[in-house]
Amino acid sequence: MLIILFKTTIIWLILLLCYFLLLSREKAARTNRIFLWLTLIAGIAVPFIENPFLSVQPVVQTVTQVITPVNNLTEDTASTTASEVADETNSWNGTSLVLYLWLAGAIFQIFLLIRNVSQLYFLKKYSSKNQHPIADFYSNKNTPAAFSFGKLIYLPETAYNAQDLRLILQHEQLHAQHKHWIDNTVLELLQIVFWFHPLFHLFKKQIKLVHEYQVDQEIDVADQYDYAKLLLAQNNKAYINKLIHTFNFSPLKNRIAMMTNSKKVSSWKYVLTLPVIALCFGLMSASPKSDQRIRNGNTTTFRGNTIVWQAGGVDTLEVTDPATGETIIQKIDQNDRVKKVNGHEVAEGIFLSLNMGSAEFANPELEAISKNIQQALKQNRSKFPENIAFLQIENIVLDKNLNVYYYDVRTGGVNMTDTTLAGLNKFPGVNKEVDKILKNKKQINPANIVLNKDYYTLQAWIGFQPDQVQVELKRP
Repeated sequence: MLIILFKTTIIWLILLLCYFLLLSREKAARTNRIFLWLTLIAGIAVPFIENPFLSVQPVVQTVTQVITPVNNLTEDTASTTASEVADETNSWNGTSLVLYLWLAGAIFQIFLLIRNVSQLYFLKKYSSKNQHPIADFYSNKNTPAAFSFGKLIYLPETAYNAQDLRLILQHEQLHAQHKHWIDNTVLELLQIVFWFHPLFHLFKKQIKLVHEYQVDQEIDVADQYDYAKLLLAQNNKAYINKLIHTFNFSPLKNRIAMMTNSKKVSSWKYVLTLPVIALCFGLMSASPKSDQRIRNGNTTTFRGNTIVWQAGGVDTLEVTDPATGETIIQKIDQNDRVKKVNGHEVAEGIFLSLNMGSAEFANPELEAISKNIQQALKQNRSKFPENIAFLQIENIVLDKNLNVYYYDVRTGGVNMTDTTLAGLNKFPGVNKEVDKILKNKKQINPANIVLNKDYYTLQAWIGFQPDQVQVELKRP
C-alpha cells in the first residue's frame, strides 16, 4: 500500500506542477476543471492499472532459483529466533499505529461531513424563503455570508441593493448550472480517505478556485466593475461548511486578475501536458502480474501469491509402456505438497494413488468441481495441441469461493519417453487456455458450491487419447 501511495503522490506532484506552470493562468476554467479532475483521478487509479508494455516475459515460464535447501516444513523443524519475533512484533505495531491514526482521521472526516449536512438541513428548515426573478433564496440571521448548495441559495438577512442582490443570485445560480456542488460532494467523500495528504488539499483548493473562475467569467462585461467591488465588500465574511460555494471565495486578487485577462487561450500548452500524462502512466502504472512461477527454496511466488511447499519423498516405480512394451524402472520424486498460501494453511483436497487416474477426494464438492474442470477441458480440446495425449492440472490452490491462487499444468505424449511433449508448464498456450477455464466459475462451479474450509488443493486429469496412454505403475 505504501508503494501505491508513493506512486499516487508522484503523479499528483508532477501533474500539479504541470498545471501551475502551464495552465493555471489560462482563461479556460472549464478545461482546467476537467484537467484537475483527470489529474486527481489519475493519481488514484493509475497505480492500479496494469501496463502491458512493462512485461516482455512469456505468458508462462517456470523459473527455479534454489537459494536454500528444501526442507520438510513441520512444526518440529521450524524455528524462529527471539529477535525475529521481536522484529515482526515491532513492524506490526508500527503498521498498526499508522493504520489506527489514519482510521481516526477518517472517522473524524465522516463526523465533519455529517455535521455539515445536518447544518444545511436545519438551516433550510429554519430559514425564510424569498422569491426573486432570477432565483428564489433562503435567508437566516445565522447565515454570515451568501452561499449555495445545488439549487438552494442562502443569504444573510441583510438589506442588499437591487444590483448587488442580482449579481449575488446570478453568481450562485451559475454554480448550480455548472453542477459545482457535485464536485464539492465528491471532494468531501475523497477527503475521508486522503485527509492526511497535502496534495489532495491543494487539488481541492484549486478545483474550488476554478469553479469561481468559471462563474466569474460568465458575468456580463458591463457588470464586472460593480461585481469586483461587491467581491471586495464581501471579502471579510466567511462560512466554514465545506460542501457549499460561498460568494466571497478567495483569493480575490486571482479572481479579479482572471476576470480582466484578455489573452487568448494557448491551446498548445494543453497539448504539452499529453506527453507528461503519458509519462506518468508509463512510469507509475502497475506491472502486469507475472505468470512466472519462481521457486526459491520451499517457496514459490506466482501472480503476487506466495506458495509454501512441504517436500515429498522418493519412490521407486516400474513403468510399463503399452505402446512399446518397454518396462522402465525409475526413481520417482513424489511431488511436493502445498502447505500454505499467503500464510494460510491449505487442506488436502485430493489423495492420489499410484494408479494413474485413481483418486480420493476430501469431500463430494471437490470431486464435483474436479469433474467440471475435466468436462471443460474436453469441451476445449480443439484449443490444445493435437499431439498432446494427456493434460493434468496439478497443485490447484483455491479458496472456499473457488478463487484460484496457483496451479501447474503437466502435459505428456503417447510415448512415455517423449520428452518433447512431457513437462510442467511447458506450453504457454496450454496454460493460457487452462487459466481461462479456472477463472470461469459458471463453467467449473455451476451449482455455486461453497467449500467448508478456507483453502484446498485440487487436481484434475484428462486423457485426450486414453486407450494409448494407460500405463501400469507398480512397485518392483
